[in-house]
This record gives sequence, C-alpha cells and structure tokens, in this order.
Amino acid sequence: MTVSVVGASGFVGSHVAARLEASGHRVIRLPAPRITSTREGASTAWRNSPALVEALADAVAGSGALVNCAGLPDASAGESPMLFGANAALPGILVAAAEVAHIPRFVHVSSAVVQGGKAVLDTSAPSAAHSPYALSKSLGERTVHAPPQHNTLRVCYRPPSVHAPSRRITRSLFWIANSPLSTVVAPGDRPTPQAHIENVADAIAFLSTTTTPPPSTVVHPYEGWTTASFLTMLASGRPPRRIPEVLATPIDRMLRLAARSPSLAPNARRLHMLWFGQKQAPSWLTEHSWKPPAGPDAWTQMVVALATTRPTSPPKNKDSS
Repeated sequence: MTVSVVGASGFVGSHVAARLEASGHRVIRLPAPRITSTREGASTAWRNSPALVEALADAVAGSGALVNCAGLPDASAGESPMLFGANAALPGILVAAAEVAHIPRFVHVSSAVVQGGKAVLDTSAPSAAHSPYALSKSLGERTVHAPPQHNTLRVCYRPPSVHAPSRRITRSLFWIANSPLSTVVAPGDRPTPQAHIENVADAIAFLSTTTTPPPSTVVHPYEGWTTASFLTMLASGRPPRRIPEVLATPIDRMLRLAARSPSLAPNARRLHMLWFGQKQAPSWLTEHSWKPPAGPDAWTQMVVALATTRPTSPPKNKDSS
C-alpha cells in the first residue's frame, strides 16, 4: 500500500514513515505547506485555496491513505496566524486534497490536549481550550470534517504526552524525576496518559492501513503508567515523594488560575498531570487487536539515552503535551 505522509521530516512524521516502510508499505514523504490563517478563517481555508488543494491532490494521487503529521508543536505559543494556519487550517486543506484525489482514508494526528482537564480522555468532542495551542488543535479536528465528504474516510487520532529522548518535555520530566522536585499526590496510583513515540507511530501506521475502517475519533490506549511509576521509571527506580492531597489541591488551583496566561497554561497542566494524572477511556485500537510494540525495555533504553545527556537545569519546554 502507498501512504502519503505530510510532515514526514518532523518528530512524529519521521517515525510514522519509518514504521510504515518497516511494515512493507511505500511512503510518499511530503513537506508541510507553510500557510497562515486567522482563527475565524481556518474552517474555510480549504475553499479559499483551490490552487494549493489541486497541487496537493496531484502529489498524493494513487495513495491508499494520507496522513497529516504536520503542525506547530509549541504548546506555549500565543495566538498567531502561523499557529492557526499549521494546526487548524492545514487539516481541512489536506482533506479537500484527499477528496479530489479520491484517497480512501485520511488520518489526522491531533492531540489529547483538545480535552484539557477532562476527567477521562475519550472520543467526545473537544472541551473548552485552556491555551491557544489547544484551541488550534481543536479547530483542526473541526476542519477535518469541514469539506463535504464523498470519497475519503476521516480519522482524528489523539495521542497523549509523547516521549522520546529528543523531546524537551521528556527531558524536562527526566530532570524533575531526578531532582528534589519529584513529587506526586499520595498514594501515587492514579493513571497518567504517557506514550512512547514508537507506540504512537505504530498506532498511526495501523490506523492508516488496517482493513477495518476506524471511527472518526480514536484515542491512544493507556500504556499502564501511574503518576508514581512513571517518575520512578524516569529516575531509574528512585520513587518520588508522596504529598498529601490536602496540600496539593490548593497549589494546583492557584496554578490553574495563573494558567490564564498562555505561556503558563502548559506548565500548569503538566504539573496537574504529574500530581493527579488523568484516566483514558478504552481505545478502538485495543479493541481491534493493536498492541504497542514498545514495552518496558524501550522505556528503559530511553532513560539510558537521557542519562547520557543529563541536563543540569530543566529544558525550556516547547513541545506539545
């Protein structure tokens, strides 16, 4: 099968392309078009960009699936034409191109951030956005379904926090886990949505090529981490300190108030995830026999790689959640 991957040189896209090729598929690697958009214009950008839609349709012609791994991953970004162009307008343009080229399936890599602080991450509609980045990703899901549907099945896939040694968010959490700041809310057994990049890439490849049509929204499966076990793994077995919930809750509330500033919102959310975790609903992927290829050994290898370049201070974090 031939699969076109937009954003194939990026973090997620390069792993997806490699996974598809390792499974015997032919990959057409496409750079992401650089477009800008307002928040209001994102849903109609596909209609206002006929030349770009036609050019993309020509580029992906003959593919069995088109995967959008492109986007601006800066979770702390303020509102900008680049943010809404990359994350909100481009998905609709790519869907329109897929329709013109009669591509059977379109897979859009979204993010669990669209559901913010929801108690359980599931396939329901995006909730109130807590940051411009979250808003742009929510709009991106909506624009996937904006062009009229005739030929192309559309799937929005929502991974949670995605980890690899190269990611700033991973290096930041590694630094925290190995510092006196390593804490969780007692007893530390709350589930936390964390995913290995190899599992995310394999899930996207599966959604792109499976003979069973996926639903319109798919969440990444729970990989088994709790708030305490995740930090313990990152610290090579050293557990975090447990703090009483009665002390953590007011601090969390104050940070959420401060998070009205776009630059603070991602960090407040991440602290909440470290302390309180977040549940994940059962995934269509698991129900259809998909299994994550990267298990405990892969996570251990990641920690070893992180330890070779141990940072002396927390990296500035611009990765998405």
